[in-house]
Amino acid sequence: AVGDDGTILTSSDGMNFVAMESPTTRTLYDVYYNDVTFIATGANGTILTSTDGTSWTSRTSGTTYSIRSIAFNENTNEFLAVGNEGLMIKSSNLQTWTIIPSLAYLTLNSVIYNDNLNLFVIVGDYGTIITGLDEFTRTTLNQEKEIMFIGFIKEYSHMFIGGAGILYSSSNAEDWSNILN
Repeated sequence: AVGDDGTILTSSDGMNFVAMESPTTRTLYDVYYNDVTFIATGANGTILTSTDGTSWTSRTSGTTYSIRSIAFNENTNEFLAVGNEGLMIKSSNLQTWTIIPSLAYLTLNSVIYNDNLNLFVIVGDYGTIITGLDEFTRTTLNQEKEIMFIGFIKEYSHMFIGGAGILYSSSNAEDWSNILN
């Protein structure tokens, strides 16, 4: 788990957490593990990596925008990170980052890689959904709401997105059903 002031917590049982030494005091928003490396992302372009979850190293992202989320495409060995001001950056080594022209200059809150569909799915403010692998497209749901999270249940090939008072599901990242109404 990660949080304010560079907080990094680890747990072997999901109940008892231990604080780790962090190389940053910036807020951390997300932590991701791709079976090899832990990656934490945060404010002002912060990226931290660790191979064991206890010893962390700062990486250069090439941006000062906050990075809200990161995902990994195991087919191409590429990471995609998203964040404030429509930030979208890609890397294959977590050291050199390429900026992807954004389709939305607003906060992008979360990203996953859906291996069943072979694409990244990004969600953000004002109902923004962006999908793609190399080229991206944007759609909008319920423009007054922020979509804060996205989840994927691989066994059912289904994605869920949500935020304050909204929850949608989709199996193809194109057709979204409001499951609260």
